[in-house]
Amino acid sequence: MKSADGFLLEAKGTEIGATPAPAPHPLLFKPWISAPANIVVYEFSARLDENCEAAAAEQILKARCLYNAVIRCVRAVHGEMNAWVLERAGPRAKA
Repeated sequence: MKSADGFLLEAKGTEIGATPAPAPHPLLFKPWISAPANIVVYEFSARLDENCEAAAAEQILKARCLYNAVIRCVRAVHGEMNAWVLERAGPRAKA
């Protein structure tokens, strides 16, 4: 048994059939490397009929436009923040 197995060792008696002597505290080998996390992968798909393909395409286009608008806002805020910091910075920081 390796110490990385993480098993609790049993106390052993002195004679065959004898009651094991109680240990002052259990000896536990803890693994050096943690066990891998339980990873579950789900895969989803959708089958669209001809009647809803146009509506689905429209929703995808709206989602992309919303994403692009959010990114524009984030970039604008970031640019304004940098300009504000540089405006108040000293000449060494501006250089």
